[in-house]
Amino acid sequence: MLEIVISAPQYPIDLKEGSRMFPAKFCVPQDHEYVEYDYGDLFFEQPCGSATRLVIGPSKGEVDLLTELAALSENQSWYILYVLLTPRQGNRESGRYQSTPFDTLEKLSAFMTSFQSYFEGDARHHVWIGSLSNEVLLIYDQHNVIFAYGPIDRFRAILEKHGFREEEFWFPTPHSHSYAPQYDAEEERLMKEFEWQYFPLQPGDEWE
Repeated sequence: MLEIVISAPQYPIDLKEGSRMFPAKFCVPQDHEYVEYDYGDLFFEQPCGSATRLVIGPSKGEVDLLTELAALSENQSWYILYVLLTPRQGNRESGRYQSTPFDTLEKLSAFMTSFQSYFEGDARHHVWIGSLSNEVLLIYDQHNVIFAYGPIDRFRAILEKHGFREEEFWFPTPHSHSYAPQYDAEEERLMKEFEWQYFPLQPGDEWE
């Protein structure tokens, strides 16, 4: 069984400044303005409970990378756990929303591609991809970092193929998250995709 331990990072700070609009999902202050933060295609292996995970900081293409890593599951069935932290519409609660299963990689990939701009462009959520066999779990966090649990060596091979460097990093501080109104319609469209199974937020879902 894959042991999953969700641990909060050490230094995240969320700058919430009223209605200020930020230029990207995850930004840092620079020269009196906010700019998109780039991790620089880094990853490192981190102890997590009795196992380890990879912490991955892509420069771009997070959704494509998630799908490629998910394909390493030998049991080709997956689910999405959509962790909505900051609902903007006032018509639903924050919480964990679990999809019905995807029984082919093509269906999972089509779903992820359909919502790629929303997942990569807005910070109101985390997006998890889990295999039903519990051998792979990928957490795409609102800080644009991917936590990968499962076949570490095979994950590493894919990252190295794409030019990622193994080097420890963490979230910059201070930083800001964007909850952009232009993505509100995408939140609504996403919630109509399935009969989502709802669960309350769990400790560690919201990092202060």
